Amino acid sequence: RYNSVPLGRSGRMGKKRERTDPEKVFANWNKTLGLFERGEYSLAIVRAAVTMELAANIVVRAELVKKRNLPVDFVDSLLKWSNGLSGKFDKLIYPILKGCPNYASFKSLDADWRKTNKERNSVAHSGDFKTKSVAKDILSRARKVVSTMMSDYQPTLKFGKTQSEHRKHHHSQKGKKT
Repeated sequence: RYNSVPLGRSGRMGKKRERTDPEKVFANWNKTLGLFERGEYSLAIVRAAVTMELAANIVVRAELVKKRNLPVDFVDSLLKWSNGLSGKFDKLIYPILKGCPNYASFKSLDADWRKTNKERNSVAHSGDFKTKSVAKDILSRARKVVSTMMSDYQPTLKFGKTQSEHRKHHHSQKGKKT
């Protein structure tokens, strides 16, 4: 799919390829790390939660579209309906994976994604500011969640602890199919 976006400062409209879901996850994690490294701890937490939600979308699409052959439009409507991390996990991922081999590994992430979601919501809905230590804990939890989710669905996608480490993973993945 393509979408129109402004190109440069000229204001001309052009066609730009829309990023794939794995590219969105990777780019958002890179942005998360950059925000943390610049001291934007609250925003880093919000972006980490966005990254987890994008990873959850990959899981749901893989399970419902690829494995169960459900229509893409229907699955997209479920993703919108589920709205947020708790909806994606509680209403979609857990019920979909129940009885599957990877169910236990996803359930083991419960405390991590819930803590990340709680901290994200306190920033987004209450205007709270977060300290470096809180952000460091949340980013560690988010990295664990995203890495675990992607290990079954995008196994070549790796996530660094720092922006430079993360970018090295990206450069080592060029040419490899994800």
